[in-house]
Amino acid sequence: MLEIVEKEQHGDLIDTILMNGGVRNLDEFKHIEACEVKETDPLKIDRMQEGVKLLKYHVSAKNGIGILIDGDADGFTSAAMMYRYLKQLDVEATLISSPHKNHGLQGMTEEILNSGVDLLIIPDAGSNDSELQNELIHQYDIDIIIIDHHDIEDKNTAKHSDAVIINSQLNNMNHNFTGAGMTLLFIEAAKRLTFKTIKPDDLLLTLSAIGQVADVSDVSDMEIRLNQARGLNKNSSYLLDEYISDNTSISSHDLSFGIIPHLNAVARIGNHEQRIEVVEALANDFSCDEVPIEKRRKNKKTGKFEVRAEMWSPYRIIIDKMTKTKTKQTKLVNEAISSEDKLLIKTPTLHVLVLKDEKYKPITGLIANTISGENDVACLVLVEQDKLSGSGRGCEKLFEDFKKLLLDNNLVDFAQGHANAFGVELERENLDCLIEFFKQVARESNAYVVDKLYDMNTINKKDIDNILDNQTLFGGNVGQPLLGFKNIEVNKTSIRTRGKVLNFSSGGINFIAFNGQKYDVEPNFGNSVTFNIIGEAMRSSWGNINQVVIRDLEQVQQKVKDNGLGFVF
Repeated sequence: MLEIVEKEQHGDLIDTILMNGGVRNLDEFKHIEACEVKETDPLKIDRMQEGVKLLKYHVSAKNGIGILIDGDADGFTSAAMMYRYLKQLDVEATLISSPHKNHGLQGMTEEILNSGVDLLIIPDAGSNDSELQNELIHQYDIDIIIIDHHDIEDKNTAKHSDAVIINSQLNNMNHNFTGAGMTLLFIEAAKRLTFKTIKPDDLLLTLSAIGQVADVSDVSDMEIRLNQARGLNKNSSYLLDEYISDNTSISSHDLSFGIIPHLNAVARIGNHEQRIEVVEALANDFSCDEVPIEKRRKNKKTGKFEVRAEMWSPYRIIIDKMTKTKTKQTKLVNEAISSEDKLLIKTPTLHVLVLKDEKYKPITGLIANTISGENDVACLVLVEQDKLSGSGRGCEKLFEDFKKLLLDNNLVDFAQGHANAFGVELERENLDCLIEFFKQVARESNAYVVDKLYDMNTINKKDIDNILDNQTLFGGNVGQPLLGFKNIEVNKTSIRTRGKVLNFSSGGINFIAFNGQKYDVEPNFGNSVTFNIIGEAMRSSWGNINQVVIRDLEQVQQKVKDNGLGFVF
């Protein structure tokens, strides 16, 4: 039976969610743009002034400048910000991308040399690639500026590198800045120190906000929240416009279910040309003029498909391509999970999937997400190469920090990233030890901890509306509110299934499960079915309907008794 625990309540629902997320000054948090927030001084960050001086030298000398695109949404937005800013300085920078999903300088030497650049800027990656940094600098006379936020393996080497490494981890500063946030600080420093007559435009703020959300930073931090509000309240991105309906405020949730998954899909399985095109589009590098394209549409009168000419902007065309890439990625994930050429090992708290085909390497994180979400376990998805390498995903119901658990017990050779979403590597012969360890690990908790718990007497549609009207307040430690519903009666006539989608209504609230096929709903005698539900409020993009998306569902078996005349309830 679902165990549901309600967090401490503080009266107002929104205040409760914020306070339980660590917010102390509610008024300032809610009205962030009207408040004075202490902001990071970029000129006090180690090597920042050195980096700006190096950029000035190459801009003044009209040397070739390249930007290395890191392989995720934060990397895309960081690269687009730098590309956009250099254009404002009348510099036509060269965008450099790997043919495959890539982080940092690994495997990129040939592409960099072929670009012919004199200065290489690497936003959101590269801090640990010291050997490759030295090779490019000393053998090929290419200067390097790294703008990063990732953990550094050898801080002493990084501090004294011949590459200019500007990394938040080397400083006593706000560590909630991602690659895009650090890039924004670099641009601010460049404006204040050198390029004083060039004012960075609002698009850079919007791109920084997208990058901060994409890399799961704590956007509830007051400084990060202020930057996000500045960027999203004045959206200047033509690409983001394609995802946002008119008169709609943009929240972290909107980004996480809109543009960010599409950017990550392109980073994982898009080709070289598509990656560069998307970064250029993020930088508003194309005209908004519409062009005719041919689309296959169904004729409502004849019921047949026919080719029609439609007028689309370049940004809509790019979104269409990104959507197709995202669809291809989803098919690839499902193919990997159902593949017969795999090894799947299960323990009560951990599932390990070992795949042999290297084509799945870019999507191991997505596969792990899917398995973890469907089974409420931690998951490792590994591809067999010289070592087993891939991705880990934790389950917060089980382990607060899955990565730390693996490292503290020497179960893997390498794990880098977030506490419950990270890259991982281990020797093949160590897999058995890892499995044996998790066979002995009991579940720490099976309970869902929810922001609000309802029953049939307290279920309240206005709370759902209130949460969705305040979406811009949520993100980071103030996560998307999780709601619990116990003993909710549902009229059997309201239950609908279509493909994998299950939906029903109760108490004026529409509930929907997009993986409804995993719930074995069996109507009892009588006219109603009783459920326990865990879900999140979400506004449907079809019809703008407020609803609850189901994360877990349990049918409560109704008790019966015999009154001598037959079973009654």
